[in-house]
Order: sequence, then C-alpha cells, then structure tokens
Amino acid sequence: MLKPKYPNAKLPPKYALELLTIYAWEEGTGREDFSMAEGFCTVLELLGQYRDICIYWEKYYSLEDEWVGAYLKEQLRQPR
Repeated sequence: MLKPKYPNAKLPPKYALELLTIYAWEEGTGREDFSMAEGFCTVLELLGQYRDICIYWEKYYSLEDEWVGAYLKEQLRQPR
C-alpha cells in the first residue's frame, strides 16, 4: 500500500518490522506508565533506523553457549 504512493520508499522485510514491534513491546510493557501511543511511536522510530540497529534475544540464544555464541558473534560481525 505504501509503494504506490511512495515508489522510492525503502522498506525492511516484514519479519524485521515484527521483530522491532516485539522488541519495543517487551521493553515498554514492563513499565507502569506504558502508553500504547508511545509504543507505536517507538516502533516507528526504530523502523526509521532499522539498518543501523541490532537486536537479539538471549532468552533462547545465549552467548554463553559455545556453539550458539560462536554463531551469533559471527552473525553480528556481518554487514546489515
């Protein structure tokens, strides 16, 4: 829907938008003063700089694990 109106817009893959949304939600919902509007603004700000950020979760992918840690570090060294 955005492309016809802005044909030169560079958009991230859909999964990147999903990950940015999850990240913003996880970071914001732990606060007592969480605002849905503020959460949406955060997602839009992140979306504007998606090429410059690196977000990963250690809950299931720990850098402490020998194999997983080596793989993640290699992924983090690659250009985005």
